[in-house]
Amino acid sequence: MKTVLHISTTATQGWQKGKSGWQMLTGPATGPVWAVTDLAEEDFAPIRVPRLFGRDRSDYIQRQLANRFPSTPFRAAVAGLAGAGFMERVLPSQQLLVGVDAAERIQSAVDSQRGALAGLWTQSMLMALLGRHPQLPPALFVVMPGRGKLRIVFLKDRVPVLTRLAPLTDQASEQAQELARTLRHLENTRVIARSGQRYAVLFLGESVDLGPDLAALGLDLLAPPAPWSDVAAPDWQGVLFDLALQSPVGQLAPLQQRGAFLGQRLGRICWAATALCLGLAVWAADHQARAAWAAQEERAQVLAQVRQVQAGLTKTEQALKHAGVPPQALRQAVSVYQRELAGDASMAQAMLRVAQVVGSAESLRARRFEWRHLPTGEAACAGAAALPGGAARPAGVNAEPRAVELKLELGLEGDSTPLARSQIVAEISRKLSQLPGSKLLLDPQRERARQALSSEGGREALHWCLALARTRDADPDALAPRPRTEVLRR
Repeated sequence: MKTVLHISTTATQGWQKGKSGWQMLTGPATGPVWAVTDLAEEDFAPIRVPRLFGRDRSDYIQRQLANRFPSTPFRAAVAGLAGAGFMERVLPSQQLLVGVDAAERIQSAVDSQRGALAGLWTQSMLMALLGRHPQLPPALFVVMPGRGKLRIVFLKDRVPVLTRLAPLTDQASEQAQELARTLRHLENTRVIARSGQRYAVLFLGESVDLGPDLAALGLDLLAPPAPWSDVAAPDWQGVLFDLALQSPVGQLAPLQQRGAFLGQRLGRICWAATALCLGLAVWAADHQARAAWAAQEERAQVLAQVRQVQAGLTKTEQALKHAGVPPQALRQAVSVYQRELAGDASMAQAMLRVAQVVGSAESLRARRFEWRHLPTGEAACAGAAALPGGAARPAGVNAEPRAVELKLELGLEGDSTPLARSQIVAEISRKLSQLPGSKLLLDPQRERARQALSSEGGREALHWCLALARTRDADPDALAPRPRTEVLRR
């Protein structure tokens, strides 16, 4: 548990916060100590800092601190409220000098504790921080009673300018009179003007009988704002202790006295960073180990596949030796199969598709179906001009090297008008030209000499010639069975 060391004019007492609130500590603290003073030597000194930068600014502030509090190391400068403008927010011209001229008293109290000193704050500064709440007026008296004493802090424009520790009883009338005397002192020293303004009072304690007495003296008693609206009178000291544990501004202890505490904090950060680095290293090592294990398993699988391929090659070589066929001759046979046979169009598929086209017209009858493999270099439908009705197309025009040549002779039967026959022929030509991998080279519909169809009925013959391409011209090697070809190539 955290410990607060309260140093007052009458005693020095340690406090620890438990589940039931703040409790007095019977012995010295063993852990870090947050010290809070409540002494008459506490003081504020607002100053204006000229527009200085860097080392000049810090040296000027340190000289002002040494001039104002020459006999104590417990002093500090707190930045005032930032004004308008960028430079005023970065380097505020208003500074608040805070100090307490009771060095021996504070040093002996701190040395009596076993724990490291986390920081030292004055009760006046903690009360001023409460009084700077945005819901409170900028000009305000913050008052906290104690045993036979009364702590008074006055804020002007939310900046503390005065702190007093007056020895008083718990009588409300005497407390109100002391506040009135403090107000007269501020007016006499021209800290505030004699304008008849009514000033507010935030009383951190029992204030049931104080309101009428303050109202008679021109002061208004305020209710504590949230989140302190429900704080009981004896618990206000705990509120100040809680604020001190948050390490607010106004810390007065020199750096050399806080070195042990800062070292412990830094050590914890280093240990945390070390633990984080160790965890990351363990995670990275585990990741690398998993990756290495996966690579080893993949290597084992590849080696097993290689052994299987080698075994297959051995069996294949043995089978070739028993068959008495040279491997080179078998490779040539496979190559011929790939180039000449496997890629040719299927005759069964072509016949089926032509039958579907012819069957779409009831008056058509197939008279001739010729299927022929083309020799290498020979153009398809080269003799189309010699067919009846083909004189208008020169031989070989628009011919391309194809795998198969398909010639088809159809007859029109029955009585129909020339226009109807022309439409049937055009439909047949369209469907034949749309067959996959085909190119229609002879089309009777396009021959000008046959534009007027004869009326011979069933004796009329129509000729089509198509060229069917290989099914896989771009990749002949893909035509052969994969496993067998790969084995032979190896």
